[in-house]
Amino acid sequence: MPLYSLFGGRVRTGAEAYTHVDGADAEEIADKVGAARQRGYRHVRIQAAVPGSDTYGAGGGADPQAVRERRVPWDSAAYLRTVPRVLARVRELVGEDVELLHDVHERLDPRQAADFLRRVEDIGLYFVEDLLAPEDAAHFARLHAVSPVPLAVGELFSDPQQFVALLRGPDIDFARVRIPTLGGLTPARKLAALCELHGVRLAPHGPADVSPVAQAATLALDVSSQAFGVQEAAVFKEPAHEVFPGTVVAHDGLLVPSGVPGHGVGFDEAAARRHPVPEPLGHDRWALLRNTDGSVQRP
Repeated sequence: MPLYSLFGGRVRTGAEAYTHVDGADAEEIADKVGAARQRGYRHVRIQAAVPGSDTYGAGGGADPQAVRERRVPWDSAAYLRTVPRVLARVRELVGEDVELLHDVHERLDPRQAADFLRRVEDIGLYFVEDLLAPEDAAHFARLHAVSPVPLAVGELFSDPQQFVALLRGPDIDFARVRIPTLGGLTPARKLAALCELHGVRLAPHGPADVSPVAQAATLALDVSSQAFGVQEAAVFKEPAHEVFPGTVVAHDGLLVPSGVPGHGVGFDEAAARRHPVPEPLGHDRWALLRNTDGSVQRP
């Protein structure tokens, strides 16, 4: 039987998904949000470039080659001046009938995080992702108490216990579960039950560097949990579909699991041999990111 049946069956047809768009200015981002809406997405993560600065999830702020080589610094002051204003303008352009999300990617300290929340509190964001790094998680209680902006965190958590303190408050609104990092489906299902008890929604991590098998496992949790909120929609390249037959694709903004027994995703060893493994550690360049004063910044 399908994996979700082993969890007690589906409580929804599929998992509402969100896609990613970015741009150099509000008008470009708004156009891309409109295109995502045409593809059926009702939730869209928006990332804005900051001129002259390395900005997570958005090009257009500096020379692309310099950004790839991490020769462009991260400038938190410029981010705080620029991004909230762009997000507010995007909301004006796209209206209220689409849920907008934004990922800070742990690049602010607690003081800056409070400033950011103050600047975006009237935009109506569905959530702000990874406002703080895991080591600063103790500050979520204070931030959650003073701001109406929903907070999502957890994709870097490798132990379910890291969520427990945040759920007791609760001090977050969405648990960004990454099943392979958290230890698999068993701890993830326990965490989902705890989220349901505390009124916190699941917003599982799901970029393309999570495999199609992991995506299918996450989807089984999504459709069987009452705590589910939204699922990040991975967009896999064609070779991945060849190597992993049955890879799930979003249709009209929804990820729907197949009725195939198990995960519903296979693995074609012959196809895998046709696609050599790329150079490892491609993300190591992220560790080169620096602040304007030359100090190390979180990637």
